[in-house]
Amino acid sequence: MSELPSDWQAQVRRACAGARATEFSRGLLRVELDLGGVTSAMLSRHDELGAAGGEPNSMHESGASLEQLGLGELGAILRSDLAEPLRRAFLADVASAPLTSEYAYIVDYGERGDRDLALHVDESCVTINLCLGDWFEGGELRLAGLRCGRHRQSEPREDELFAVDHEPGLAWIHLGAHRHLVPPLDQGRRRNLIVWCSAADGPLSASMECRPFCGDWLPDAG
Repeated sequence: MSELPSDWQAQVRRACAGARATEFSRGLLRVELDLGGVTSAMLSRHDELGAAGGEPNSMHESGASLEQLGLGELGAILRSDLAEPLRRAFLADVASAPLTSEYAYIVDYGERGDRDLALHVDESCVTINLCLGDWFEGGELRLAGLRCGRHRQSEPREDELFAVDHEPGLAWIHLGAHRHLVPPLDQGRRRNLIVWCSAADGPLSASMECRPFCGDWLPDAG
């Protein structure tokens, strides 16, 4: 497999410490994150693995888990050194419990990969979505509002609908209960690193009891 920098773990931790984060909207953060040679090694290893990577989860047919790429430790570092500090700083009013575990994988969009991704919520408390490359147009991330398990299928309001673009070195960090989808790319190929970060109390959207973060919440709805 492609070689990693000898001090790659330290490089990733430094990148996390220096990451620039801004709150784009409720429950959504825009983070500039440069992993340098680690990104190149990830993409090279994914190319070497090819179709043997298989389905990284039930929603994607193309990609690979970081464990398959020999990079399982990367997901844990991104959870502990990036997602957890940002949870405390920006998201603790909704995601109040510390992040304790993760599942990390690469997704591959394009003519030979996944075409799109239907509207869904993640099996996570907080999700990291980092664009790795390659060259592409379109395929933005479209969001449709925070929902509890009871109201996961409700219609979004106009003010909840918006789209954000991907670019290499840019991560979108959002609550797992933030409904989202991916339309087809107009052209090219895009690979992203996804890290589902979980807390001991489970995914935010799992409970059928409505909570204040939900876009359909009313004081007497719980």
